[in-house]
Amino acid sequence: MEHLTINLYHLEELEVRAKNKAIENHRGHMIDELYCSDFENKSDYYKFIDVLMENEHLIIKDIEKEDLLFFKNGNQANDFSQTNCKKETAKTDVTIQGETYSIVYEEDKDE
Repeated sequence: MEHLTINLYHLEELEVRAKNKAIENHRGHMIDELYCSDFENKSDYYKFIDVLMENEHLIIKDIEKEDLLFFKNGNQANDFSQTNCKKETAKTDVTIQGETYSIVYEEDKDE
């Protein structure tokens, strides 16, 4: 049997370069998730994008709220999605020596 250890890190545990990469990637994700139709007018939409671009602490706050984990290089390791009211699942794909493995983690939510 072979064993594989994968180290995952919270944002504050990353080195500066990896932390900056994680923040910028998450900022891009947050902006991609915005829809102009969610705002009363286009002006508000663009103002909110400006706020996200100028305020790193909002990005960090969202990362912490989502309890995201990262690989050492700053790439996001987990993609949490709610599957039902009592469980959360995380899935990530890892490529090792050309082979891609899916790692799925399921956790019961505290009630």
